[in-house]
Amino acid sequence: MLGWQVHFLPRPHFTIQELTADSFNDIDITIFSVGGSISKEFDPIAVEKGVTMVENRSVFRMVDRVPLVIPEVNPEVMDRIKVG
Repeated sequence: MLGWQVHFLPRPHFTIQELTADSFNDIDITIFSVGGSISKEFDPIAVEKGVTMVENRSVFRMVDRVPLVIPEVNPEVMDRIKVG
């Protein structure tokens, strides 16, 4: 899939690239739904660079410093997210 292009308006396309630590440069927010080992490796790198992580995996679910956000229960947790 590397090199494939995904069309997502309003941008003409995104090109699928290998995930590296540099992938998080100039990024505000990411949505992750990858294997736990990849999350453990790359989530801390992204957070260190100031990226807000939305993680679908359970790998950090019981970590005290990582908020569990359930929009129907505690939407106010998302108020602190700044994008742009």
